[in-house]
Amino acid sequence: LSALFGQNGQISLYWPSGLCDRFFDATEYEQTEQVMSTEALALKESSKVITVSSCIEKYCQMEQLEETEMWYCNKCKEHVRAWKQFHLYRTPPILIVHLKRFHYSASTHRRDKIDEYIDFPLTNLDLTSEVMHCGDSEKPIYDCYAVSNHYGGLGGGHYTAYALSDDGKWGHYDDSRVSTGIDPKEVVSNAAYVLYYKRRDVVFETPDYEPPLPAIVQDHFDRTPSEASNLVRVDSMDMDDDRAVAGSPPSSNTSTSPMAGMSQQDDEDEFDYETDHLPPQNII
Repeated sequence: LSALFGQNGQISLYWPSGLCDRFFDATEYEQTEQVMSTEALALKESSKVITVSSCIEKYCQMEQLEETEMWYCNKCKEHVRAWKQFHLYRTPPILIVHLKRFHYSASTHRRDKIDEYIDFPLTNLDLTSEVMHCGDSEKPIYDCYAVSNHYGGLGGGHYTAYALSDDGKWGHYDDSRVSTGIDPKEVVSNAAYVLYYKRRDVVFETPDYEPPLPAIVQDHFDRTPSEASNLVRVDSMDMDDDRAVAGSPPSSNTSTSPMAGMSQQDDEDEFDYETDHLPPQNII
């Protein structure tokens, strides 16, 4: 009948008085829920709050490929609209949920930003019903410890982050601006882009040792004050030589010969400036 009348079509039945009394049950009719119109049903569906749990459940549902994504079957030798389904066999200790905030339209060839509000729990994200295998010590129950936010669109945007500190308080990180003591309700917003969860059995431990400093930094701290001053003096001398080569007015002890810089460089590469290895006196 839907092919004849359409989705919003109506059918009116004429009940003769005798037939209505024999087959119509007024009590059952009163107990039956009122059928909602298509517009009211769509409005009800749009008013529902989308949760990250429902997104994961939808992600694991079986779906049929579109005509633009047809799969080649090696048995029937044809491209068919195959069915596919994802299963979560086991979840990791650290779970990263990347929300799909950008939508590509095959008809308009545009990518649009999705600013839909997705509700997600900061504690007790239970994925037991979706995970196929989990041990007693690795139950897939997660707590959120960080959120990455995105504002703007594809043409330009800005990233901020929320992170849970060791004292259990949330902080907001916006470039060089850091705010502490953030209300947890502010963490959940329509700007949330990437969610970071850790499993309940995972414990973050602070290392007991300090990581080693880079070699160049350690070498700087190991130098004595006299060595550091000599290093500064040598650097300043090298800067004077660079200025002389660059075309600045020569000093009194600088040769104006075009081969002077080359000869001096060759001498530095060949001789060590110790008292018993001085270069010949006739070198300019």
